[in-house]
Amino acid sequence: MFTRGLVVGITLWLVSVAQGGGVIDLVPDRPGPYLVGETLDVTFLLRQDPAGEPKYIRLMQFDMAASDRELALNSFRFDYSGQQICQMIPALCGTGYEDFSAIPEFEPVQAMVFTGMFPEPANMIMVPNSEPITVGHLELTLPTAHGVYTLDAMNAAATGQDDGALVRFGPGCLQDCEWSPRPTPPWGGTPSLTGGVLELTVIPEPATLALLGLAGLDLLRRRRG
Repeated sequence: MFTRGLVVGITLWLVSVAQGGGVIDLVPDRPGPYLVGETLDVTFLLRQDPAGEPKYIRLMQFDMAASDRELALNSFRFDYSGQQICQMIPALCGTGYEDFSAIPEFEPVQAMVFTGMFPEPANMIMVPNSEPITVGHLELTLPTAHGVYTLDAMNAAATGQDDGALVRFGPGCLQDCEWSPRPTPPWGGTPSLTGGVLELTVIPEPATLALLGLAGLDLLRRRRG
């Protein structure tokens, strides 16, 4: 009885060590705050946390959703060649595109799922044990109204629509074949993919701010008068 318990305990410990996890960092091409209507390029970085053995990616998915319809997703591309599948438009499922703009009659959208399927034997996108790698780029246009907006590339945009972001590994993986924001099957436990959310502060143009300032001064003078 003791021996069986010891074996099970060791097995579970090995699984938890092997599982590890990943972090998606969304990095804008310049720091904010941003002016209304600006176009922004966001780099998608993937890194291990905690650091572990190098891993080789077979498939990646990002489930991108903007907090407001005015925060428009213009285009997305992976940094690696591979079949890309648009899952949010059923008629296009299974069709490979280089980026959003290559989709026929494409217009900027508020939500989109993009999957990169890296065919064998070229599924050798390696995630090192500590250094982040660039896996994609998203171009978006900021709203024309000032405020704070959110881009979420991690969580499912619609309930039952999809699973959210995930990173799946290629041949040879035993326990840790997938990172996702959900408890990773088949072992359960805590989510093994985190990050992937970016907050953007949008401010009026300087001329607009100046006009607002002048209007405020005028109102102050009237009150004093």
